[in-house]
Amino acid sequence: MARKQPSIRVSGLREFRERVEESARAKPDAMKSMFDHVGKIIVDNAIPMIEGDFVSAADRRTGALVDSLRTQSSDRAGRVVMGYPKRVAYAGWWEFGGPKAPGSRPPNREWIKQGRSIIPALHKNEELVLTAMDAAIAVLAAVIDG
Repeated sequence: MARKQPSIRVSGLREFRERVEESARAKPDAMKSMFDHVGKIIVDNAIPMIEGDFVSAADRRTGALVDSLRTQSSDRAGRVVMGYPKRVAYAGWWEFGGPKAPGSRPPNREWIKQGRSIIPALHKNEELVLTAMDAAIAVLAAVIDG
């Protein structure tokens, strides 16, 4: 005889989701600014990691790699991006490393799965990010309550 799987019933979830979507339509800039604030914490702490590591002499002069690190948020998601525009196409190589192929174009660089600046900056400032997200949730709750 098959055992019945336990289930959890949540009431009011649909209404909650509708209120969140309604508040996002009413104040779309509120979510974006909250995501930008959290992303700025990560960006501000990742910049010294970029500047302290090997970057080409040309990049040190122009600051293109550092300038390409920024937040890119919408009312639905927050992101920290590096390497845009195309003239900083080496950002992925700088952040993670590679290739392991023989030769020196581009130069071999040790592969680091967690990256060299963005993810370590997030882990280093985890408490600040969590505090900022708690504040963002409180603001969102106030908007939803109307």
